[in-house]
Amino acid sequence: MKGLIIEDEKADAEDLHDLLRHLQPALSCRVFEDGEIALRYIKRQQEKIDIFFIDRKLPQMDGFTLASKIREIPGYTLTPIVFVTGYSMGQLDAFHEYHCYSYLVKPLTKESVERSIGSLLQNLDQQQARRKMKRVIPLTIGDELKFVDAGAILGVEVLGRNCYVYAGKRSYPLLYKNMETALKEIGEPYCVRCHRSYAVNLKNVIDIQKLRRNIWSPVFPVETIFHCEISKSYYPRIMELYKEVLTNDLL
Repeated sequence: MKGLIIEDEKADAEDLHDLLRHLQPALSCRVFEDGEIALRYIKRQQEKIDIFFIDRKLPQMDGFTLASKIREIPGYTLTPIVFVTGYSMGQLDAFHEYHCYSYLVKPLTKESVERSIGSLLQNLDQQQARRKMKRVIPLTIGDELKFVDAGAILGVEVLGRNCYVYAGKRSYPLLYKNMETALKEIGEPYCVRCHRSYAVNLKNVIDIQKLRRNIWSPVFPVETIFHCEISKSYYPRIMELYKEVLTNDLL
């Protein structure tokens, strides 16, 4: 797991780094003193960062501004952000505006950090473990039975009388099968129809962006030939399910 600590006080950054290493050894954190430098680093990373720890008061760019800019980066809409502050509890209401998962109040202790975010760190570790588990799906392709990694499936497209299942950079034709039949064979509860011609596996979506009027597009973590669209009539349900996926990943 990858984490980022953005804290301009060196002693506080070291204390938090040591406490996190003790509470969750699987979490590897990099420390930045400046929000603008941290933001440039985040945008360059190909591997997603799993959690952010942001000090409320930073030079150049304050913690709230940094959090809002992180939320604008594709893939980080609901990534856990934990604010670190000297504020009293009554002054932390504003944190919810940035979809903050929790906060830490200085001075930090092992007990206070574990009480505030112990379960969050544990859930992140469990989420990583689930990602490593594979389930294969048998798909009848012509006269052959092929086994496809369920975790790699991005979605389904209807072209004429056939369906195509997309997994990574590959596509698998399901000849003379409609969307309902294809989705039944895949058997993934979050692989759902999002357009009259498309279905998307929301477990493999890192963000959803507006493409044009009344049309949205899912963003995938891998290069793919699958160009999926979400239409206006399906959008509310897709967003409801997508939030459910993101929430379940942290439970």
